[in-house]
Amino acid sequence: MFLFISAPGSAPGRVMSEVQSVTVAAQDGDQLYQRHCISCHQGDGSGVPSMYPPLEGNERVNGDPEPLIKVMLMGENAPFSVDKDQYMGAMASYKYLSDDKVANILTYIRNNFSNDAPAISPEQVKEVRNELE
Repeated sequence: MFLFISAPGSAPGRVMSEVQSVTVAAQDGDQLYQRHCISCHQGDGSGVPSMYPPLEGNERVNGDPEPLIKVMLMGENAPFSVDKDQYMGAMASYKYLSDDKVANILTYIRNNFSNDAPAISPEQVKEVRNELE
């Protein structure tokens, strides 16, 4: 399968293989994580004790993608538990980000910090976003 997309710094309309497009998405997810998530969840995904939960081994990160997508789109302002530890920090809403960007961030998180969960597609994000509207 070939996709017609432009990678950052490439010529418009360049033909990229599916593997190359996944690599571009991973790089984008890393950059987006650095921009939007690192201050709360830290560079190593360890979170901040009592405030922001770790991403590593987090059941919500590795489980059904729908609740994770909802948190990313709607935010969360309620106590949250991970492995009997309580976290009180509020999660901001990122509904202003495109479906592609939300998918790239979540896929990055699900494939880093010792996590190994399937990718989340922009179509999955769009479906959840539509349900929420």
